[in-house]
Amino acid sequence: MTKGEKFILFSAIAMICILNNVFAAINNEPWTDSLNWEKLQKGMTEEKVARVLGEPKQEVRRTSVMWCYQQTPKELNQIPSYGVVVFKKFQDAYALYSWKEPDWELLRAQLEAEELRQAKAEEQARLEEQRIAAEKELERQQLRKQAEQDNIIIKEQTAIRRAETKKYMEELQLKRERERAELRSYKPRSLAARYFLVLGIGFAGGAIVFAIARKRAGS
Repeated sequence: MTKGEKFILFSAIAMICILNNVFAAINNEPWTDSLNWEKLQKGMTEEKVARVLGEPKQEVRRTSVMWCYQQTPKELNQIPSYGVVVFKKFQDAYALYSWKEPDWELLRAQLEAEELRQAKAEEQARLEEQRIAAEKELERQQLRKQAEQDNIIIKEQTAIRRAETKKYMEELQLKRERERAELRSYKPRSLAARYFLVLGIGFAGGAIVFAIARKRAGS
């Protein structure tokens, strides 16, 4: 697996983990349960509201205190349309004065959108894993094919070398057999040559002796 493929795969896995954490966090937050909003009562302290709804996404403190759960204000003095509680100061403490429940349809749509994004991310990660696995399998097949081709080439080269070696040995054997045949046929001719040479020398010597003897007889 290349560095780029690892980065893509790890990014997809990280995205799935993030979406899972976000989705789980949204589902587990108390303020997403409509029954908890029904438990609110005017005059509740901040601590009691926090135990019922959980900690807010944003807190705005002015003359009053505003906790924003679903929608955050674009401006500090603006009160969101839904998912907000407002505390006002009574004596030395702040108490719950009013609230607006979340937009449940919007929340449901947000949760469905998160589920869809999570499903898409998981599908992308699955497809990426399949693509990487397919590329690895293709690479393994190519390596096997290359190895088979290399083995075929090696066998062919080995067969060629063996054939050349066999041909060389056969030619060498034939050459040696011809040399031995030539040696066998040359020996008789050599003996005959020596025989005639000796015979010629004998005739020449006899002729010389006869000539000398005849010369002495004439004198």
